Amino acid sequence: MSDTTTRLALYKPEPSEDVNVETDLNANLDALDLNMGFRICTSSTRPSVKWDGMAIRETDTGKCYVWFASSTTWTEVLLGGGSIDLPAGEQFNVGGTTSTASFAAINTAAATDLLTGRVTGDTQNRFLVETDGGLFWGAGGGSAPDVTLYRSAANTLRTADSFVVDLDVTVSGDLTVAGIGKDIFVTKSALTSRASNVTPANDTHLLASVAANATYLVTVILAWTNGGGGMRCDFAGPASATMVWNDNDGVGVGAIGTDVIFSATTGTTLNGTLVTSGTAGTLNFRWAQNTTNVANTTLLAGCSMYLRRVA
Repeated sequence: MSDTTTRLALYKPEPSEDVNVETDLNANLDALDLNMGFRICTSSTRPSVKWDGMAIRETDTGKCYVWFASSTTWTEVLLGGGSIDLPAGEQFNVGGTTSTASFAAINTAAATDLLTGRVTGDTQNRFLVETDGGLFWGAGGGSAPDVTLYRSAANTLRTADSFVVDLDVTVSGDLTVAGIGKDIFVTKSALTSRASNVTPANDTHLLASVAANATYLVTVILAWTNGGGGMRCDFAGPASATMVWNDNDGVGVGAIGTDVIFSATTGTTLNGTLVTSGTAGTLNFRWAQNTTNVANTTLLAGCSMYLRRVA
């Protein structure tokens, strides 16, 4: 009994049959010719009879496909100079990674380039993604990328460059600033009492670290109890630091270590401008009694010092 081949359905006559040149030879030769290499068709005339590994080329799209019987899909073959469309659920995989992402690659080092972008004529990347997710941007041409965005620690995204926002920035957590714009706020966690002493000394709570070559606006809010000796106060800072400051009674002071005195008052607000030189250090609020008295002058818990760096 006659039969056909598995893939091309070529006619296989019985040995005892007469050979029909048209059906037994020419038709088989036409089928072989049609399916030699990539079978030519259009996107709307793909073969209805197909087998695992069958290859086609569409003349209207210029794309080539291979039939995968296991998934019953035509999967596009990547051609030089062309584009590729993968069916939904398929993957472009480099290096045999086990990732299930649509585009997946595995490299030997975190800093290996994963994706780059250039304009014709560029010798340097305008955009670069490294395997660890680091992003780099540049002007292209012969200039190397000069802007970076990367993961510096757990839950931390960082750039070593400037960042400009044209609209709003919303911060749900804490905002930390290291340079200009940095806020420093400290409070007295416990009261401090002093008696029989008129030489200002550092308060144990109202102090703050300040940077070199910086300018800070300073506000100190004070309240105390007066046993009869009153209050005198000033500031001490790093070497060569200067400070112009005043109190809310209108007393102006032109030197960081010059005292302001209070006889009967039990509270004030001090405001000033601190300018440091080449030495970083600590700004200390200092105080003592105005006149020596065995009864305590007590600086209360809750007093505060606030600094904002402005230059």
